[in-house]
Amino acid sequence: MENHNSAALEEGERLGLPVEVASVSPGNAPHATNQAEDAEAKLREAMDGNDSAALEDAVRECERVGLPDEVLLEAYEVMPRVEAAQSLVKAMGGRDLQALQKALEKAKELKVNSKVLVAGHRAMRVIQKDAGGGDQGYVGPTLKEALPDGTDAVPGMFSARFDGGEMERKFRRIHRMLQDHNFPVRMVAAGGGDDFGRSTMKYLNELEEKGGVLICVCTEHYAEKTKSPFSSFNELEYAQDYSLDVLPLKVADVYPPRPPSGPQHPHDKDGEARSVIKMVFRPNVTFTDCCQLDEMAIARVIADKLLKKGQSLALRCYCKLATTGVIGNKIPTPII
Repeated sequence: MENHNSAALEEGERLGLPVEVASVSPGNAPHATNQAEDAEAKLREAMDGNDSAALEDAVRECERVGLPDEVLLEAYEVMPRVEAAQSLVKAMGGRDLQALQKALEKAKELKVNSKVLVAGHRAMRVIQKDAGGGDQGYVGPTLKEALPDGTDAVPGMFSARFDGGEMERKFRRIHRMLQDHNFPVRMVAAGGGDDFGRSTMKYLNELEEKGGVLICVCTEHYAEKTKSPFSSFNELEYAQDYSLDVLPLKVADVYPPRPPSGPQHPHDKDGEARSVIKMVFRPNVTFTDCCQLDEMAIARVIADKLLKKGQSLALRCYCKLATTGVIGNKIPTPII
């Protein structure tokens, strides 16, 4: 009997079983081994899944049968990934685009199973398509934590070809996101007329007076010369004349933009638009490729630019006042 128990203990130790499980009769030893193997198999399956409750149950069963700590530790380390996968699957079943984007970002960060990630991307495309580019695709209040406060930012003005298409609707949603976080961003209202022109002049003047940024939505035809005196061509020309800071956002395969021109063009026979583009979007002017970025990511790019320039101008003003003796000569540390 002692020899049988000794053999069972040795086998139990080899499998990493605790003494109380290993100390069984010879007839029960295979049963204990099978329990451990079954428990580990279920654990591995749960670790590859997207059900956190199933994983927790599997961990408890493995603890009961006495699997090694190394196996349990591996399971605990995987739990955040399984929870992220579960959150993504849940978001895929809803209609909240921003919640799905957030869940997808977290799932990517934790390296969730690629099949689940692909399904998440497909679900996002379906929701975007169903939204039709309208206001349904924008859910501001759920993302208040995603953008900083823009109270101290310099003003920005969106410059784009306003044709009522999806790109315009997309950037109007981005405009609202930034406004909801107190960024002084400007965008002319849809439609033409006198109000359109007055708003354009007012916003451009604000950029020039306050050191603002012209946010250029660079579609292929951006800055095409048209019959309107307040087109994106005129806005870019103003930026050149008054040395405005620009933020080019690449949203098309072509960059810099290549607006049509030539002898057959009704308003730009000499290629003035392309000349202005070359003057403003020089090789040393950095552009941001937004082709694969979602709306929140683009909003963050704009927010970062407007805030950093605001901090730079504030520091420059402080230094000037300090050197003239208006205020003390202690220069504050800029926020990075």
